[in-house]
Amino acid sequence: GHGGGGGGGGGDGRRLHRDLVRVLTREQGFEALLRVRASAGLEVEMYRGSFMVRTEHDVDLPAVDADKSLVAYIKHKDRLKEGEEVAFQCALLYTTSRGGQRRIRVHTLSLPVTSVMGNVFRGADLEAQMHSIVRGVVLGADRKML
Repeated sequence: GHGGGGGGGGGDGRRLHRDLVRVLTREQGFEALLRVRASAGLEVEMYRGSFMVRTEHDVDLPAVDADKSLVAYIKHKDRLKEGEEVAFQCALLYTTSRGGQRRIRVHTLSLPVTSVMGNVFRGADLEAQMHSIVRGVVLGADRKML
């Protein structure tokens, strides 16, 4: 944190300064449009994060940078065959903050289909999964309290 812990070392002030410089000078994209696609038999069920959904498939992000994240929940539509590959593709169209150029960034991931649960989670990002689970629980609790 950046609290005034009274340590007298000035560490919090230096950290606050570094964080402010990073936030104010980092590369950003504006007017971004994101779409996640998946192989036949899979589909994006929903997205979760801070954004507006333009259509069933597109996510509008007013600003995007390296610190932003969202979750795309994938569901099975059809049975997948063991040993085959499935692919996921994430495409982001955005305007650069320096120069105002329209760019597209595409990431593709291909994974083998498996019925062994341990293989599913072997390469998974556990922090991202926990963040997603906790966020879902918090959002669910907010709705129940209303």
